[in-house]
Amino acid sequence: MMRSIVGTMISVGLPVNKSILRFQNQFGFIEDIWPYETIKKDYYRRGHNHIVDFNNEIFDKITKIIMQNLSDFGTISPQVILHYEKNK
Repeated sequence: MMRSIVGTMISVGLPVNKSILRFQNQFGFIEDIWPYETIKKDYYRRGHNHIVDFNNEIFDKITKIIMQNLSDFGTISPQVILHYEKNK
C-alpha cells in the first residue's frame, strides 16, 4: 500500500521526500513506528514510478473534447477528427 500511495504521489509531480512525509502523516506512521529512511529505502528498492506528463495529456484531452463538440455541432466532419488522430 505504501509503495502504491507514494508512487502515485511521485507520478503526479510531488518530490519523493514530500510524498513519503505525506504518507506518514496521512496514515499516522510517525518516525517511531515507521521511519522516513526505512520507507525511502523500501520504495527505492521495490517501488514503481510512472511519471505522468500532465501538460501534454491535459491539452490532448481538451483538444479531443473541443473537436468532438465541433463535430457534434456539425462545424467539422468526423473525418477531420480521424485525420487529427492519425497525424498526431
